[in-house]
Amino acid sequence: MINLAKTNIWGIFLFSTVFMSSIIGAGCDKIDFLKPKPAAPAKTQSPAIAVKGTVIAKVDNIPITLEELDRQITLYNGIVDQNREWNDEQKKAAKIDTREKKLNYLKDLLIRQAVFNQAAMDRGLDRKPEVGEILDRYKIALLAQEMQNEIVKNIEVSSAEIEEAYNNNKNLFKEPEARKAREIVIRTEDEAKQALIELLQGGDFASIAQSRSITGSAKNGGDLGFIKRGQKGEQFAGFDDIVFSPALQAGSVS
Repeated sequence: MINLAKTNIWGIFLFSTVFMSSIIGAGCDKIDFLKPKPAAPAKTQSPAIAVKGTVIAKVDNIPITLEELDRQITLYNGIVDQNREWNDEQKKAAKIDTREKKLNYLKDLLIRQAVFNQAAMDRGLDRKPEVGEILDRYKIALLAQEMQNEIVKNIEVSSAEIEEAYNNNKNLFKEPEARKAREIVIRTEDEAKQALIELLQGGDFASIAQSRSITGSAKNGGDLGFIKRGQKGEQFAGFDDIVFSPALQAGSVS
């Protein structure tokens, strides 16, 4: 038995989860690996970095520039804008758009990131083979992205070309039909008939699913979420025929 809500989903969706660093409290001296160690060998300094821009902070040998701060903030605010789970008020509150927020971001993320970097250097983590492999892969990906940017930066696309490309490829921008369904799965025909009688008498589908259904969806009132044709596999072809039947309208039971 299936209870259905119908929707068509259009467009391309991007979800971004924003992470804010909050793993260190005030007072780095309270963290074991940052405490001074007696009779320790000379501290390994991070390699000197060629600076391009205005240095606004420096941790050991690692400079942080105003340009880097602005770039990080622009990237962060862009991720906030793309978060479809937040309303405009939440996005405004999360954005870094004041001097105070910028200073906090500098202190809470970039400087602490530099402190961790120096601590990792002190422990020799930069010499671990797996770290080197990750850095090599990142370098390859970064160079490929830079090459792509070089190729496309001078390419201009007119509105007419964009519209033509869209009209010629509309099928690429349309998601297949998806229907939101609930199910009640019962072992015997007699039990199924009894459940159907309860539904026809006005019983709540979700409650009946919780009490009678034998599948994992029962705990959610039989809710299967949004389903696309073929999503459950070939062995459930009959299920698709029911769910996507034109006769099964929103709110109805089959």
